[in-house]
Amino acid sequence: ETFTKELLEKYKNDSLDILLGKPLPIEAVKRLSENPKWEQIQWLIDTDTRLTEYLALAKEKNQRLKIAIEINVGLQRGGLDTPEKLEKIIKFILSNSDYLELTGLMGYDGHVPYVPFYINKEKAIAKAFKQTQETYNKFVAVIAASYSENEIKKMTFNSGGSKTYFRYKEYTGKMW
Repeated sequence: ETFTKELLEKYKNDSLDILLGKPLPIEAVKRLSENPKWEQIQWLIDTDTRLTEYLALAKEKNQRLKIAIEINVGLQRGGLDTPEKLEKIIKFILSNSDYLELTGLMGYDGHVPYVPFYINKEKAIAKAFKQTQETYNKFVAVIAASYSENEIKKMTFNSGGSKTYFRYKEYTGKMW
């Protein structure tokens, strides 16, 4: 929260596009909402309960919030674990579009380099990376059912971590 506050204070609006890497409790969001630049933040949501809390604050402030959804692509650290749950969240966002805007997904793949293996570690990692991408794309397909291609092109799709980013340059699958 402190780091985000510093960014909001230091930089001009037109140079800010912040995607939080962790869902914040509503009390922290309320404190950050006191900064006039808080609308530059893409708020990470991991549950429908948290989204409901954020919606209440958006209505109170009469502000439209940018919402990125955390999805579980195998790390098991939280987020939506099925595309069906994302469908429900998207319907909720669309029915509250005066206050909520879907801006993308975060499905961190930090587990990939640490998958268990028996014989060939690199083969196990490559398989985990592929499975992660397949899972991620199932969630993106849910978005594609409700948003246009142009809307999707403007969204943020975040996945790679510091131990996996280099794998994306050789990835031959669909890049959302």
